[in-house]
Amino acid sequence: MVQCHYPGWKFQGLDTIIDSGLHVELLLGAPLDITEAGPGLLTTLEQFEVRLYLNDALYDQGSGANVLGSPLKAVAHLISVIAANPAMEPIQAGELITTGTLTKAWSASPGETWRTEVTGLDLPPLTVTFAGK
Repeated sequence: MVQCHYPGWKFQGLDTIIDSGLHVELLLGAPLDITEAGPGLLTTLEQFEVRLYLNDALYDQGSGANVLGSPLKAVAHLISVIAANPAMEPIQAGELITTGTLTKAWSASPGETWRTEVTGLDLPPLTVTFAGK
């Protein structure tokens, strides 16, 4: 989940650094063993799809291709940008990289329940209900 207090999501990259990023919450499931993904991982990450439901109605859908071609390609791009700048430290083991969104970033309101369904990648559904004030 991301947050943005800038009207219309209009901001500069430096604004997100000063604000400590855009993430308000990050929900993680059980880690997947990448060695079990098989030889087609690049294709899988490009082609898997997610359906996003709001209160049980399909609200949006997207795929791994929406993230610079795939989440893996987004990480590869980050690694190349870091490598091109000798003042930057390489990515370290244990660091968490968020690569982008598969769907648009939608506003959520108290009382709403959002749910995902993923196909093409062995991920369980995720359900989040936003508490009221």
